Amino acid sequence: MKTSTVLSAVRIVKDYAELMIQDKPVRPWTLLKYSADAAICRKLYGSNIADYFELHFYEKPHRERKTYFTANQARRFIKKINGAENNSRFNNKINMYHVLGQFTKR
Repeated sequence: MKTSTVLSAVRIVKDYAELMIQDKPVRPWTLLKYSADAAICRKLYGSNIADYFELHFYEKPHRERKTYFTANQARRFIKKINGAENNSRFNNKINMYHVLGQFTKR
């Protein structure tokens, strides 16, 4: 992984940590702890950084973390349900309204 990518990810974790846990400024040890834990959660549970902080994964034990339906799991589920031929129709909001417009209230 490139150094710039790692620094970018650490900045995102820092911004989320400051926003979600109101720990300003985030101490280096805390930032390192959350960055490493968020990376582990991505690998184990399919969570992204938003999931990690919005679902308060930093406060939850493993047995509880694994019960959440995370963003990456949702993406895989949607691809599986829609099938490859329907992904282009349903991943675009305008196309989806053309296909399912009679079922929407817009």
